[in-house]
Amino acid sequence: MGIRVDMHIHTNASNDAFILMRHIGAVFERGKVDMLVVLDHNSIDGALEAKKIWENRIIVGEEIDTGEGEIAGIFLKERIPPHMGIFDTISALKEQKATIYLPHPFDKGRPILHTSKLIDFATTIDIVECYNSKVKKLRYNAMAHKFAEKNGCLKGAGSDAHLPCEIGAAYVILPQICICQEAFIAALNRALIRGRRQRLHERLLLWGMRTLGNVKKFFC
Repeated sequence: MGIRVDMHIHTNASNDAFILMRHIGAVFERGKVDMLVVLDHNSIDGALEAKKIWENRIIVGEEIDTGEGEIAGIFLKERIPPHMGIFDTISALKEQKATIYLPHPFDKGRPILHTSKLIDFATTIDIVECYNSKVKKLRYNAMAHKFAEKNGCLKGAGSDAHLPCEIGAAYVILPQICICQEAFIAALNRALIRGRRQRLHERLLLWGMRTLGNVKKFFC
């Protein structure tokens, strides 16, 4: 069956997500996925906490707002500060020998890199997220796949989960479990991609929880 890796989830370390450690534990217990890449917004706190508990089943990453669009790093050791610009952010990722991961690169509803930046930095990108469950239009995933093919990038997939029920909506299937960075990258060369779009009830639930959270902040 292979090893299922959801390469893009958020924990409550992201200010717009609601996934706690116990939810991750439940996902593993139910066998929905085998490994997770935690990509919180501008933070690695949730990823490090999960790594302490589940060790080799968690890859530490961060989805970074560069100020010019989002980019992510995986196999991180230290947090990368936001708003440094794309050039300095990539330089900081390279200093850590992190793997550079490009999330939802063509989804116009989110803070993505401008096309000119994608072209300029294409050779520095290791993995392109070719399936993201939350893209506004499926053709954005197809565009990401085409970009990866054209530039010789590896292909990733992730649910972009902000709720527990969303984890595992998209993932890659690796031929074997990969503990180290080099083995993971090598296995990704032979990975299969599986995914589905975010469901309506998931979208409504997330909207409701975010709205409730904003109301609580206003009155508390």
